[in-house]
Amino acid sequence: MCKNLKILFFLTFLLAINSCDYCNTGGYVPPEESDIYFSSTGVNGLSPGMFRINKDGSKFREILPNGLLYSPPTKTGIKKIAYLIDDPSGRRYIATCEIDGKNILYVPTEPATVPYQQPTISSDGKCISYILGTRELWLYKSITKQYRLSSRFALETFQAFSPDGTKIAFYEADDIETEFTIRVIDVTYDPPKEIMRKKFEDGLRLWKGLATISWTKDNQFIIYVNSVSPTIDIINITDINNPDYTESYEIAGIGAYMPSLSNSKDRLTFAGRDGNIWIRNLSKITPKYINLTESGNVSFNLYPKWSNDDNFILYNKYFKDDLNPLSSNLEIVKTDSTKKITVLCNNSFIGFWNR
Repeated sequence: MCKNLKILFFLTFLLAINSCDYCNTGGYVPPEESDIYFSSTGVNGLSPGMFRINKDGSKFREILPNGLLYSPPTKTGIKKIAYLIDDPSGRRYIATCEIDGKNILYVPTEPATVPYQQPTISSDGKCISYILGTRELWLYKSITKQYRLSSRFALETFQAFSPDGTKIAFYEADDIETEFTIRVIDVTYDPPKEIMRKKFEDGLRLWKGLATISWTKDNQFIIYVNSVSPTIDIINITDINNPDYTESYEIAGIGAYMPSLSNSKDRLTFAGRDGNIWIRNLSKITPKYINLTESGNVSFNLYPKWSNDDNFILYNKYFKDDLNPLSSNLEIVKTDSTKKITVLCNNSFIGFWNR
């Protein structure tokens, strides 16, 4: 049986080498989409599978029983996801499939003696980024177009494609808590072209999870954090076309991590270092903060993401006595005065809104 599985795997792998068209939709009937995509070990599972669900908790569906998801599905063409998967021999690969789990293709990256990590797919499906080992950030466009974007990728951080899929932003550092550089690369060029570089000499105080960079929907601004003291973080909103134009917001006391800007561009959400998900307005004269989760000392909440209509925030709730990355509750909270919280799934990894 195992021998047959290995043969099937390598046949699929060979097919993938000759099948790299992400956008051919001729005669294609797309599956029904879902609001949220994520990985989970389920109740008794040992390895993570991939699932999708609607924000009201309905239509919980398995995509595949094996796979770890690091980004939402593509937006255009045939909707696909990219994920990590281990073959029957234990070797790790990057694969793609449609959002219903069909048509699995293994990305033909070069053989490696160190593992692949954090594969993310661009919204147009033309590029996949991934970490090789711990410090090399690579971009895959086709079997003949694979580019190393950095050999100083910052540990414990997360790269991010722009919403239109044409750019990628990431942290670069030897020790991010001492100093770091934000880089933005235009991936439409061959080879990809750097279009922004901004250095911070005061570093970023690492916390739980992975330090993130987020984008505005118009692909113009990136949102990220630097730390100026053990008790003060700065949320920055930087224009990638003019990095000297940066709006900065000091968050003292509760601190800030993993920030993102609402689609209406009038509110920030972030994971406070007190364990809660917060919202604050953009006023520097009369700042207003709203605690959405009020977790007390029991849990900490990470990876907040606005819904497309700004009415909900998706996040992961981790309990303080369990630091397993796959141990969180996937939850959403309403951003209105009710602050109603809905638990979508237990034993989950990072969740993503459909694009």
